[in-house]
Amino acid sequence: MAGTLSATARVYRAARAPHLAVRLVGKPESACNPPGVAFGAGEARHYSSSAERATFDGAARAARAALVLVGLLVGAAVTAHLVDFGVYQLRIRAMNANLGSSPVAWASPAAILLAVAASTVLARRARGRRPWVLPVSLAVVLVLATKHLGESLPHWQLLLLPPLGLTLIVLWRTSAELDPASGRLLRGGCVLLVGALALHIFGAPILTPFGFGADSWPYQVKIACKEGSEISGWMLIAAGLGVAAGAETLWKPNRRRRAAQAA
Repeated sequence: MAGTLSATARVYRAARAPHLAVRLVGKPESACNPPGVAFGAGEARHYSSSAERATFDGAARAARAALVLVGLLVGAAVTAHLVDFGVYQLRIRAMNANLGSSPVAWASPAAILLAVAASTVLARRARGRRPWVLPVSLAVVLVLATKHLGESLPHWQLLLLPPLGLTLIVLWRTSAELDPASGRLLRGGCVLLVGALALHIFGAPILTPFGFGADSWPYQVKIACKEGSEISGWMLIAAGLGVAAGAETLWKPNRRRRAAQAA
């Protein structure tokens, strides 16, 4: 009876103050996620100090700012493409999102490059070789996804599929190991990239039988949505990894140092 009451009290205290839970039931304390990192559904989060909680909140604010910035940039690119088609009949090459010479064509490679750098920072702070799978696969995708490099190879789109699939799988699994804000950015980016790939593969075959060619509004809207989904997906992934890397290398050490000085 006493054991039942004690277990009930522990459950009640965890429900009232989940942030005070030290470790998960059935796991040793050393096996718990690092402070500030999200646990699975229904599990408690633990912050070892106010500095750790401040780091968690800082990552959330940075993720929201990155989301707003990505939305503005992608919205501008999509709008520019549609205006170029509707007003200028695609005569302004810099506004045409479907051209390799437009600024939009370099948005995805730039975002992937940032993702490679951020994932390298995270891999260096982790243990073992498995964390290095992500930066290596991202580097391969960077080479193949860059139009001026990848398109010089025969069947480059088929070559892109295996490393891209591996990268998306690793990103999705990595999202569960990061703070919730960074994880949401990674998962959102993966979903957008899958949507962009689906539009690329199935968009034209669906529209062509209905008589919508490259000079029609539905086709150009398809291009705008495909390019917008692709660049926003990679930007969200770069932002998620960047926020996580910043939390590991900048905010956490600074918060701990300030907390130690204050103590």
